[in-house]
Amino acid sequence: MMAGGDLILTVLAARLSADIQSQVDALIVQFGLQEKSTQRLADASLQQNKCIDCIEYRLVGEVDIEAVRNAALVLSETLSVDIVVQANTRDHVQPRLVCFDMDSTLIKAEVIDELARRHGVGMKSLKSPSAPCAASWILRQAFGSG
Repeated sequence: MMAGGDLILTVLAARLSADIQSQVDALIVQFGLQEKSTQRLADASLQQNKCIDCIEYRLVGEVDIEAVRNAALVLSETLSVDIVVQANTRDHVQPRLVCFDMDSTLIKAEVIDELARRHGVGMKSLKSPSAPCAASWILRQAFGSG
């Protein structure tokens, strides 16, 4: 599918090194895209105890968006970062919902462990042979179906 007009390329990593940024820049050049703007959405160096960098590139050009996405997927696997390429069709509408798999990906903790602590179950309960039952109970309590 050819995309004409604006694209948004978002890069998310624990730390965006100069090497990662140069390889993303090379991807942009490879497809003949022009950079309209770049916005840093998160900066690990400015956040206390947080390790996440995120840059959004606003790009313009006539490209096969699937080819750009496939190249971005290969690059993201090579660099161990997340790269998302999307057509800019949101017309400056603020996103209303964002979902992430948080366990040890974007945070340094396991969500099930945090839920256990919050609900007073404790880590010893999760290490027992009935850990799957405890985990299921915690999730039911957390989401109000228990």
